[in-house]
Amino acid sequence: MRWVMWLGWVEGLSAVLLMCIATPVKYLMDAPHMVEVLGPIHGALFMAYLFALTLGVNRWWDWRTVPVGFLAASFPGGAWWYDHKLSNGLFALDGAPAPVDA
Repeated sequence: MRWVMWLGWVEGLSAVLLMCIATPVKYLMDAPHMVEVLGPIHGALFMAYLFALTLGVNRWWDWRTVPVGFLAASFPGGAWWYDHKLSNGLFALDGAPAPVDA
């Protein structure tokens, strides 16, 4: 499960970079190059993160993990908040925090 958390942090960083730095630069300075590079990278990381959450269903978490994770990852920094909640046992199958090393 540690790799899911790592992927969540990387996806969150890509979202913040894309939406808070690259997009303003595109529109304020008429320089779309950062968005052209970061956009596809963020898209791939977003899809990989959702896939990783899906793989964890019935192994570490219950079915609510994916839709709530999708909503959280749709906002800059949301994946970081969500990963913190997952590491504290949100949606854990047995009611206890899921092991981080799994």
